[in-house]
Amino acid sequence: MSEISTDIYFDGQRLRPLESTATIAKISGRTARGIRKMCERGDLKATKMGKVWAVNTKAFLLQFGLIDG
Repeated sequence: MSEISTDIYFDGQRLRPLESTATIAKISGRTARGIRKMCERGDLKATKMGKVWAVNTKAFLLQFGLIDG
């Protein structure tokens, strides 16, 4: 039985299904603080895990038009 990969590849980089605000900031050219604010407002599909936000990578890439759905 083959394993299903949940990794996402963007611009030659392997990304996880949930990424940190710092990683999303690097991809988007925004600040990590700006990404956190977007998470708090509900502008990004993200989950708060303790004190940190985990951003849904695929939803982010689709929302910003960085990949095709």
